[in-house]
Amino acid sequence: ESGMPKWLQAIMSPQLRSVLQAIHLFSCAGLFVSILLLAVAMFFTGGALTTCDVCLVICVLAFAGPHLAVAVWRIAAVATSAWHPAVLSMVTEAASLGPQMCLLLALADVHATIPTIYRCVHVAATLAFVGSVAV
Repeated sequence: ESGMPKWLQAIMSPQLRSVLQAIHLFSCAGLFVSILLLAVAMFFTGGALTTCDVCLVICVLAFAGPHLAVAVWRIAAVATSAWHPAVLSMVTEAASLGPQMCLLLALADVHATIPTIYRCVHVAATLAFVGSVAV
C-alpha cells in the first residue's frame, strides 16, 4: 500500500490519463479548426477587408496551423515524422506571441480609418511574427 488515497490512485491511473489525453487532443484539434474557419469566414462577411483584417488572417494561420498539425499528428500517432521537431518549435514560437498579436490586430482596426503608417506597421509586425514562426 502506497498510503495514497483511493480517489487519488484512481485519478492517477494510466487508463484515466489516456482517456483525458485523448479528450484533450480532440478538443485542441477542434479549437484550432474553429479558429481557422473563423479566419477564413472573414473573407465572406460581405464587407471590405482592411489591411488589418488580412494581417489578422495571416497571423491566425501562422498561429493555429502548427498547433492543428501537432494535434492531428498526435491523434493519428504519427509524431515520429521528420517534420515533428520543426513543427514543435513553430508551435512554441507561435504560442508565445500569436494570441497577443491576433488580439492587437483585431482591436487596432476598430475605427476602420487609420493612417497609412499604421497599416505599414501592421504589415511589418505581421511579417515579423510569421518570420519568427517560420524560422
